[in-house]
Amino acid sequence: MGFIGSINDKLRKFFWTQAPILDGRRCYIGCSGNFTIEQIITTRAPGAEIHSNDISLYSSVVGFALTCRKLPMQVVNPEIAWAQEYIDRGNPEAIATLLLLLDMFQFEKRKNPYSIRMWETYLTQWETLHTKTTVKVADSLTRSKVHEYTMVDVFNYYPRPDGVSIGFLPTYVGGYEKLFKRLEESITWADKPAYDMLTKERRNGNHEVYVGFKLERRTE
Repeated sequence: MGFIGSINDKLRKFFWTQAPILDGRRCYIGCSGNFTIEQIITTRAPGAEIHSNDISLYSSVVGFALTCRKLPMQVVNPEIAWAQEYIDRGNPEAIATLLLLLDMFQFEKRKNPYSIRMWETYLTQWETLHTKTTVKVADSLTRSKVHEYTMVDVFNYYPRPDGVSIGFLPTYVGGYEKLFKRLEESITWADKPAYDMLTKERRNGNHEVYVGFKLERRTE
């Protein structure tokens, strides 16, 4: 199951190759996104202790699920009020609901026959789509073993001197906000974290912030 916000293929392949050096170490992952890095570390460095962090609704629902908790959510968009029932069923069902809603919102404005037809198709096929997506989500959740999940401004999350700091941050200002805007307007959630935009000026104001992951390439 590919979650939203995937890291690019080249970086994923590089990290897959190098990740075994993290075995037995404590790893702090900021901007966990779709938990791709967590999945790789779980597989390639099973002895690592994984700490994840993010501030989006989508990632937080996944993070709570991976740490055996449930994030309280309430649908406030009356047009999708029916989605509350599916969110309340459990973590895999809630994640599947968010994934499908993210797809649906592409057609929400229904400005042309195609978008109208797509919106109506999601509504009429919802049960089937939700069941299939829930199965995929449940399988994906077994592939990451996360010790801790927090919701902290990534600017304040680093550095972590007792472990390895890892991050694949948004590549443009407001990236998360653009991606999840309609979802977060439609659903409220408990303990929503406060944070500031991670602009270039903000990063440059504190040179101690670690915003990447550096591996030494060894030669024989």
